[in-house]
Amino acid sequence: MHPDVAKLVDAGRIPKPVGERLSQLAPGNFCLHKSFGAGKVIDWDLPGKKVTIDFERSSGQVMELQFAFQKTEWIPTDDFRAKKIEQLEELRTLAKKDPVELIVHLLQSHGGSMTGEALEKQISGAVVAEANFKKWWDSSKKALKESRRVVVPQKRTEALVLRDGDRTPAEALVADFEAARDIKGMIKALEAIAADIGAFENEVDALKRLLHDIDEGAKKAARVQLGQALQLVAARDEVIGSSKALELDPTAVRLSDLILTADSSKLADEAGTLPSGRQRAIY
Repeated sequence: MHPDVAKLVDAGRIPKPVGERLSQLAPGNFCLHKSFGAGKVIDWDLPGKKVTIDFERSSGQVMELQFAFQKTEWIPTDDFRAKKIEQLEELRTLAKKDPVELIVHLLQSHGGSMTGEALEKQISGAVVAEANFKKWWDSSKKALKESRRVVVPQKRTEALVLRDGDRTPAEALVADFEAARDIKGMIKALEAIAADIGAFENEVDALKRLLHDIDEGAKKAARVQLGQALQLVAARDEVIGSSKALELDPTAVRLSDLILTADSSKLADEAGTLPSGRQRAIY
């Protein structure tokens, strides 16, 4: 608690919880405002019940203390948004040298997840030049996936999620599959698993858990998205084929099952959209 505020609490002029909140608005602290963005408290006038804050989008903003209580949220000095105010050059350097660490720090400051759109708003312009952002983000996404520290979605409107640091590489790959929101995401996750099958050398059970989920997903997709169902089963077969410890369960859905039950004209159209390697698996 700030010393000036502690005196008010000790004198019984304000309750302790109010004093703790008031101390968050002491000069040198950082806060967030819905419209003005992040800000640093520059000065306060306790007798006059006013506080002055330099916000990102409104420098020298003078507020009534009661209004600041209600409309701002305290953030720690190591929060990404606070560092944009005090240590912007350090963030810019980090964006060049270690974009994965920069993004992990950003996610940590947002409770472990945020959408790609929200990430762009935080970084583009201030930390990475707007003209360079797309190129930077494309290379950063690749590095994020390789690091396995973050679940990277296909769409900008979906959330990037910071992984539990205690997960093994195999657990991280399985988590990507489990986090997939649609068949396309499941296919991408299976492709990543097949490409890094060595990570499962001592964790085959983690892969076996996926097989039932793949079966269920393929059955549902076959009714309305035959092409994606075919791709999903083909991707599963690629994973099984890349691991000596896995084999297809006798009751599992097979490509032949989907082909035999599909409308022939629909099958031709859907199969024609598949990658050539998977077309060969079907034909």
